[in-house]
Amino acid sequence: MSTWTRAALTVLIGLIIWFLPHTEAIKPEGWHLLAIFTATIVGFILRPWPTGIMALFGIVAAVATSSITMVQALGGYAEANVWLIVAGRYHFSNCPKYFPCF
Repeated sequence: MSTWTRAALTVLIGLIIWFLPHTEAIKPEGWHLLAIFTATIVGFILRPWPTGIMALFGIVAAVATSSITMVQALGGYAEANVWLIVAGRYHFSNCPKYFPCF
């Protein structure tokens, strides 16, 4: 399957969920955020582009559609635990090069 086919499938799934009817108890912003989140996860699975780019697309879509504010979208990056996990991941991704026993 080509990159553009996988990307179109990702967007199509998000749009289907976006326009599905939902109950009155769910705010439209919440439903739209569910559609964007689901499309982002589908993008992670289908991988039309690398995971980081798909995550960025999800954040941009959520802010561009006013589902969340920019402060809410980027608020998680202010957490120290997020950066600890990212640093650990990048640190240990090089371990097999230097320590073949891992």
